[in-house]
Amino acid sequence: MRIGIATVSEAKRMGGIATYIRELLPHFALQATQHEFFVFRNTEYALKIPKADNMHDITFKFNINSPSIRRLYEQLVFPFLIKKYNLDLLHSIDNVIPFLYSGNQVVTIHDVTLFNTPDRFTKLKTLYLKNFVRRTVKKVDHIITISSSTKSDLIKYTNADESKITVIYESANHNPPCSATNLQTIYKVKKPYFIFIGTLEPGKNLMRMMRAFAQARKEANLPHKFVIVGGTGWKFEGILEEAKSLNLCDDIIFTKYVPLEDLTLLLKESFALLFASLYEGFGLPMVEAFEAGIPVLTSNISAMPEVAGNAALLVDPYDVNAIKEGIIRLARDADLRKSLIARGKERRKMFSWSQCAFETIKVYESFINM
Repeated sequence: MRIGIATVSEAKRMGGIATYIRELLPHFALQATQHEFFVFRNTEYALKIPKADNMHDITFKFNINSPSIRRLYEQLVFPFLIKKYNLDLLHSIDNVIPFLYSGNQVVTIHDVTLFNTPDRFTKLKTLYLKNFVRRTVKKVDHIITISSSTKSDLIKYTNADESKITVIYESANHNPPCSATNLQTIYKVKKPYFIFIGTLEPGKNLMRMMRAFAQARKEANLPHKFVIVGGTGWKFEGILEEAKSLNLCDDIIFTKYVPLEDLTLLLKESFALLFASLYEGFGLPMVEAFEAGIPVLTSNISAMPEVAGNAALLVDPYDVNAIKEGIIRLARDADLRKSLIARGKERRKMFSWSQCAFETIKVYESFINM
């Protein structure tokens, strides 16, 4: 088969979708040598394409910094540029397909944030995505979701056909070894500290987590810091203002973007991951925490219980007091921490990029002789 991988809507970011395709490609190169892969990307999107006979790096140049231009390009220009490659299948990795492309299409839908937490986007973006995701679900030949929770939500909000949805779990970043970075010098981080990893935007629930951290620190006299790792997103200013209002500027540390080798170290040296998000399609940082051998506090809603299983401390993300009590338990209960770390290491075995690639290739091959 000649399989196209559409990454043209991806920007310069290191979020879950970028991780998804970056981790899958090497496995495609190894597991599916009988197929040819054409990876379509913007010249400014620094996606590393494996050097293999079945991998072809096809670049286009357009303004990657404007989401509107990226989407217009994806819909109005891209479908015609790829016709000459005679694809058997096109896989769009970012929730929406190019509607003017007439061949077989697969899409990965990572979450349905725009339906259940629409305030995470501008009104214009929400309107655009709702319309285009609904149209995608109706037109596309097959849908991959990254959790059963996302599958259920997609059916609920778009009336998607369950028979054409396959759930395929993601895995953790294949991080390089820890760097030799001095965390105190570079990031002003001193142990012990809790850590959060993700984009700074309202849906990540950072305001409640920071309030809970401040209360736990005061009530239990905790020495811990709270390190928040991630780039800025929609309405991030309110998060920074909340941190200032708590008068913990020295104890809540924003690192912004961190190179993968430093992120490995920051995670491994942390006391626990605080990940009480309001919604996740999967929740990669939890699996990365299991890999690093640190305990996890996460939400009891959305895909997070599905991914965490019994390997995390689950709390109500809307209840600051519940998050606070969870933080104090992690800080004081050494047996709980030990138990969560052991369960996390076992839970980690459920998630594999190799298996994710294998199951994705099976979806592709279902189109043979159709």
